[in-house]
Amino acid sequence: MKNKISRRHFLGLSAALFPALNMVSLAAHADDSSSAAEKWKALTPEQKQQVLKNWKEFKSMSPADQEKMRGAQKHFEALSDSDKAKIRTNFERWKTMSPTEKQHVKANYARWQAMTPEQRERVEQRYEKWKAMSEEERKERRDKHSKH
Repeated sequence: MKNKISRRHFLGLSAALFPALNMVSLAAHADDSSSAAEKWKALTPEQKQQVLKNWKEFKSMSPADQEKMRGAQKHFEALSDSDKAKIRTNFERWKTMSPTEKQHVKANYARWQAMTPEQRERVEQRYEKWKAMSEEERKERRDKHSKH
């Protein structure tokens, strides 16, 4: 039976697998003189093991999820380097979170999804104001808020 994968897991796995999928698929279809084969040879044994582990997980997905992964890979590859770095950073941060922290993030995401576009805009505006404040102003706001 093929694994059914959640959207969140899919997105996180996508970010982790994109380089691996490119490397494995190119290396598998290239002759020894190709740059993909050279890249494969340049990987450490640990990196090769991780690529193969990710490849096995990819192969265990349903054909529909594999196709989604390939589509997401194309989208990911079209992103700017800074956007790719953000995704990778967020994925690494996600991997280090406790189950409680992950639950909190999922609950916040669900609330965000339930908001109207107008509500989201207000939240984004408040967040931009918060980011523009100095650390001292933020502390004053937190202290004021905690007293109520």
